[in-house]
Amino acid sequence: MYSRLVYLTIITALALPAYSQHEAFTQNNASTIAVFDANGKPFVNPGSDIAGSPFFNERWNYGTVTLKSNAIYKKNALRLNVLTQEVHYMAETNVEMSVGTGNIKELVLTDSVLGNVTHYRFQNGFPAIDNQDEKFLYQVLAKGHLTLLMAVQKRVITEKNDFSGETQREYRSYEQLYICAGGAMQRFKKDKAFILGFMTGQQEKINAYTKTARPDYHSMEDIKKIIEYYNSLVLP
Repeated sequence: MYSRLVYLTIITALALPAYSQHEAFTQNNASTIAVFDANGKPFVNPGSDIAGSPFFNERWNYGTVTLKSNAIYKKNALRLNVLTQEVHYMAETNVEMSVGTGNIKELVLTDSVLGNVTHYRFQNGFPAIDNQDEKFLYQVLAKGHLTLLMAVQKRVITEKNDFSGETQREYRSYEQLYICAGGAMQRFKKDKAFILGFMTGQQEKINAYTKTARPDYHSMEDIKKIIEYYNSLVLP
């Protein structure tokens, strides 16, 4: 019995340093199946003179990352760099690291401001469109038979003051809505005919719903409610 305890103590002592050096992905909070830091690299700010931020949310958020292998990684400090399409996290050494989205399937950020909790879900794997490939992480606004997506991007814009001759650089945000239906992507229009055109087979129920709800087709919240209601009627 004593020898067995000594053996377990030695094994534990050998395992602890290796674990402390890496953040591990776990599936079902049980078995370690991959190591996150293996693909990470230290983040170096490319331009401290640029006004604004390259991140979707400048604040660090609690969140989860799901890999292509369905391994799940949970972390208290995550944020999404929409300029480079990289996920940033804070390593145990307090060094900011970044990982490309090539192996990432989903990112969920939980933001809490003044007691209000908001979950931002990002996914990739959608058909390429415009300048976005299948690795691009879209913000998912509604998901199902019809999936409503938002492409959030930032670019560095340089502007020159004609009077002073000084130049200023800033991160500028651009957003574009898309809808994915039947494996095809289209740019989304906030238009009644465009939206209802996707909802074949459920027109009677959709018409009854819209007569009662009286949605504003320029309101994102109302559009999301219509799509979510339609998705509840049709299996993905």
